[in-house]
Amino acid sequence: MSAGIISIFGGLAGLALAQGGYAGLKVVESMRDPRVDVDWDRMQLENQIELFTGSVFAVLLGLGGVLLLARRPAGLTMVTIGSGLGIFACLGPLATHSSVSSKVMFVGMSTVSALILVLTVLPSSNRWVATQPNPQLAPPSGPRPAVPPYN
Repeated sequence: MSAGIISIFGGLAGLALAQGGYAGLKVVESMRDPRVDVDWDRMQLENQIELFTGSVFAVLLGLGGVLLLARRPAGLTMVTIGSGLGIFACLGPLATHSSVSSKVMFVGMSTVSALILVLTVLPSSNRWVATQPNPQLAPPSGPRPAVPPYN
């Protein structure tokens, strides 16, 4: 259950990261000027990586976390794949990003992905998904059965 909750927060963080990457792409495209001595291609690559990484987190971890809380086996699979890919997708930008704050953010996201992966592959997660809550039996909605007469 804790893997599902952390996964949902990871998905929300991925959504924010994807939004930042998309906004950065728009800014780079609007400000691109060949006369300015700036590595525009590197900035565009950094924003594309942020957009991809955020999308991985948002879709696989966010949706998988919701499905995991609903005790669906597909949610367990999505969270496992999303956190495994998230570890490597967050370690990739460490080579391209130049600011220390970005590197710290990606190391933190990679650590959270590793935590989610460990919580997901524990046997207790499989048992929790396998046990379905007991449905409450509803009273019959048809006419009431006949009551035998008392003597």
